Amino acid sequence: MKKIKGVLNKDDIEIIRKKMAQLKPGILPLPIFLEVSRLCVLSTIEIVPIRLEKNNSLQVLLIKRKKDDSNWPDMFHAPGTVVRETDREGNFKDAIKRILTDELKNVKIEIGPIFVKPVFRNLGRGKEMTLMHWAIAKGSCPLGKYFNIDSLPGNVIKKQVKDIKMAVSHFKANYLKNKI
Repeated sequence: MKKIKGVLNKDDIEIIRKKMAQLKPGILPLPIFLEVSRLCVLSTIEIVPIRLEKNNSLQVLLIKRKKDDSNWPDMFHAPGTVVRETDREGNFKDAIKRILTDELKNVKIEIGPIFVKPVFRNLGRGKEMTLMHWAIAKGSCPLGKYFNIDSLPGNVIKKQVKDIKMAVSHFKANYLKNKI
């Protein structure tokens, strides 16, 4: 049997195809999700929650990942989610709702989410096309912590720092100056 791309032959591919055909759309088992992430570009949504302090300093809410996280153990990140095949078409309301309920729990969003721009990047588990947003937030979050934008923690996902700062710059230019 002829090898395809030097690794799999047609029989191997058929076995994998049949097994994958048994999976239901939605959340994949983590080992399979990680391999799909490595091989394909994921679509994701991120929201940078921003809080304006009384002294006019800006803080962002970052969520801490679990200690046993497969990609970013014990690291802070901007809240986000992968767009799922089970999300309704036409908008990203289902993905945004997951972020608000699963990660931001008690946080009240006063304005937003406001779209910033798409970002094509690789954070380490594979490439993704992320639709970046910001929102004005109030209240504490049991999964995260607010940080001054000029002093983010050392254990933030490094490749997200530029995107977090980009969202804050968009907030400054479009809300603080123009009051969207």
